[in-house]
Amino acid sequence: MEKHKILVLGGTGAIGTHLVNLLKDSVYNVIVTSRRYHQSSRNITYMQGNAHDLNFLCKLLSKRYKAIVNFMTYRSDEFETVVPLLLKATDQYFFLSSCRSYAGSDEILDEHASQWLDVCKDEEYLQTDDYALAKARQERILRNSKYSNYTIVRPYLTYSEQRLQLGFFEQNSWLLRAMLGKTIVFSDDLAKKYTTLTYGKDVAMAIFLLIGKEQSLGEAINITCTKALLWKEILEIYVDELEKCFGHKIKVLMLQKAPIEDWPSERWTYKYDRLCNRRFSNQKLISIIGKYDFIDPEEGLRHVIRTFYKEPFRTGFSWAQQARFDRITGEWLPLIKISSIRDYLSYMKHRLSR
Repeated sequence: MEKHKILVLGGTGAIGTHLVNLLKDSVYNVIVTSRRYHQSSRNITYMQGNAHDLNFLCKLLSKRYKAIVNFMTYRSDEFETVVPLLLKATDQYFFLSSCRSYAGSDEILDEHASQWLDVCKDEEYLQTDDYALAKARQERILRNSKYSNYTIVRPYLTYSEQRLQLGFFEQNSWLLRAMLGKTIVFSDDLAKKYTTLTYGKDVAMAIFLLIGKEQSLGEAINITCTKALLWKEILEIYVDELEKCFGHKIKVLMLQKAPIEDWPSERWTYKYDRLCNRRFSNQKLISIIGKYDFIDPEEGLRHVIRTFYKEPFRTGFSWAQQARFDRITGEWLPLIKISSIRDYLSYMKHRLSR
């Protein structure tokens, strides 16, 4: 008898990599898409291509799948076009939404909590397709379809060996600074807010355990750790573990307010997410998959910091971002570290701007 197939679209990121590793030991034949070449092995077949390309996608969807897990990010108009194709080709379609879609609240948020799309009065914001709004709109598209064979999963901030955030800063900006011996920049307005960080392996395991669960069809399900920490506490964990790794003091500059004017692309994330307390219930998930112990965030964050320290920096970084930080801290990047004229000019332009 032929094994059931599972399709993982864009399965090489912070969650997808862990999910594929879990599926290696499963009874399924697994097809994973990626824009880059990856070596196939065992029951895992990598298909190189862009899953946003309808021709590429339609070839994949000519087969029937037990489940499709979709890690791709779409504009809402694009999603409306592709979702019927996805739903028709599978028994269970996993849509990766986000707990970022929930409106701000000091309460513990379960799946019935209001979303920004329902309650926000900021017309400028509502005219955008910001990540939180896009995910809520795409959930509506799913619910308004004629299908019910979907499972909406809502992770929140997921960290892994590929991703480690501090406020709205990614590791290729703040963590790189620590590795270069430079000052990390953070702010009091974010430091006093609660957030919830969940290890990518836990999110992947929850998705894996939801495959084939009929109780999850047509449902939205939070996949988060329930332990929340202040961003101040998370920064302290980062600094403590980095000091153990490097053997010297890590410098931190605490501003009163995040320098969002230097990161205008993050203004909606800052205003409609990071400035909110973020604590979540995962009881719906547990009621479906059974008891599951999420990795304690402090333990997981320390593990990931050690991984970043031991292995080469795997993601690119922006000289312009480093220049903005240096302008705030009064530091200069040793120009010998910049290998091209283009990068040098980018750094100097943003370092000297006001």
